[in-house]
Amino acid sequence: MGGATGVKADGGTVDDHQVMNRSYRPIARFPFARRLVGCVVAAVLASACGTTTFDDSTRNDAGEVIEAGDVGVLAIKVGDCFDDPPGLLDSVEQTEIEAVAAIPCSEPHDNQAYAKFDLADGDWPGQQVIADDAFDGCLDRFESMIGEPYETSPLDIMPLSPTEEGWRFGDQEVLCAVYNVDLSKLTTDVISPGA
Repeated sequence: MGGATGVKADGGTVDDHQVMNRSYRPIARFPFARRLVGCVVAAVLASACGTTTFDDSTRNDAGEVIEAGDVGVLAIKVGDCFDDPPGLLDSVEQTEIEAVAAIPCSEPHDNQAYAKFDLADGDWPGQQVIADDAFDGCLDRFESMIGEPYETSPLDIMPLSPTEEGWRFGDQEVLCAVYNVDLSKLTTDVISPGA
């Protein structure tokens, strides 16, 4: 665990990325630590917190967001573009949220989801192992989906991964998203054509 190392455009390395844990799908962002969460148990048991699976955006037949709307964290699809929740980067504390503002990728946005995968089944291995495996899995999928090597890309990886509570209820899914390392807005779909 611990993943590959490589020099980023900002001089950092893959190993120095700070990964924050979150309640349903932890996310990390370098240089700022961020967290995106939903209701873990509620999402599985479909109780009041089941709102993490809603989608108020308007999508075309291909499933692309064509009109902005809130999307529950468990309903984010590969290819979705979305903004950070208000104030997320202003806090050093982890912040729990249940939804993101999904917007068309042709409009300025903070992040884009580019891959999903499941972690290996088994007993909970610990949050650091989950964070490392999530980052490594997102890194493995980066070049084929984004179309350029991570080490020379102006984009950084933000893995959203399960917590211990979610793991106990069967959530082993990681959602990989990218953002501009300088935190400027993305202005187009960054997934490579044909990916």
